[in-house]
Amino acid sequence: MKTFIELILLLGIVSISFAKNNFAETIETTQEARIDTFTFSSDGTDINGKIYLPASFSKDKNLYAIYLIDFTEQHFRVAKDEFEKVISATKEIQDFDAVVVTLEERLDVDANTGDFQKYYSIYKNMTAYVDSNYTNNSSRTFIGRGSEAGLVLMSLFLEDSATSVFDNFIATDSPTSFNSYIVNTINGDVFPKNKKNKKLHFSFSTSNNRSSCIQLINKINQAQYPWLQFESLEYTNSNYENTYPSAFVAGLKYVFNNFATGIEDTLSTVPRKYQLGQNYPNPFNPTTKISYSISEPNFVVLKIYDMLGREIYTLISKHQAASICNIDFNAAELPSGIYLYKLQVGNKFSEIKKMLLLK
Repeated sequence: MKTFIELILLLGIVSISFAKNNFAETIETTQEARIDTFTFSSDGTDINGKIYLPASFSKDKNLYAIYLIDFTEQHFRVAKDEFEKVISATKEIQDFDAVVVTLEERLDVDANTGDFQKYYSIYKNMTAYVDSNYTNNSSRTFIGRGSEAGLVLMSLFLEDSATSVFDNFIATDSPTSFNSYIVNTINGDVFPKNKKNKKLHFSFSTSNNRSSCIQLINKINQAQYPWLQFESLEYTNSNYENTYPSAFVAGLKYVFNNFATGIEDTLSTVPRKYQLGQNYPNPFNPTTKISYSISEPNFVVLKIYDMLGREIYTLISKHQAASICNIDFNAAELPSGIYLYKLQVGNKFSEIKKMLLLK
């Protein structure tokens, strides 16, 4: 009898032990997002950085890297959460994860065009450390607002083509001094050539110098660089203080949208959802490209309207297979202004977007 009881107890202990082992294994394999700090060297100086690692990092070391350049500017001290806002923006893109990297402490500086090389070197050295220790993905995005956005723009044009580290650039509310510098750089054609496959999302708010921003947008559009995909947005009802969260989301969605990056093609030859992309370039003169995706065969209609809702053109009106589609629109006969384009896919999907024609 004693032997039988001991056996039961032994089985009970084994059972409990087994349950504990299962529980421990579950805890061990369940990972959460976290923020690490690290130290890297730049021009002989040790500098501290921090990196956001999504939960998927434990299983996937091939994540895109987004580098935020974030200073405590002397003119604008209102935003102290840009790192968190960029992290939040990455979560707004479906089926997408990325590491987000910045300096651990925000430098209290008022950057100008003469500071470019100093800060660019810091971030370039940071990318080398992150590549060696965190991610195998060579795609890097540089993002900033205010004076930092100006440094982002300068990086796009002044990076040496042979040693370039950034592929995508997101700049919001770049100051007039930086905008003028880039305009003069384009006019003088004084920047490294042989660039390949760059993307720029530029946005500005009512707080900014509109004429300066529009001049920059027009200059980039007129240049028609074959190596550059470019989108611009004007936030007409928003100022510097509350634009940047929306601008970060819009910029990352543009940079990492399915049409431009091939994410959809990588995952499947058939798109997973209906989607209407922002025309590129925007503003445009006089041609632009409109992209959309169809997740299943259906009748597709794509039309252009003026701001009064009057139909101007029918670009597509036919049955299409599931696919990612691009169509060119030539507005040579239209006056400057804001126009609408609408995608209708049977009774499954409908969306309208704005585009700006500037002549």
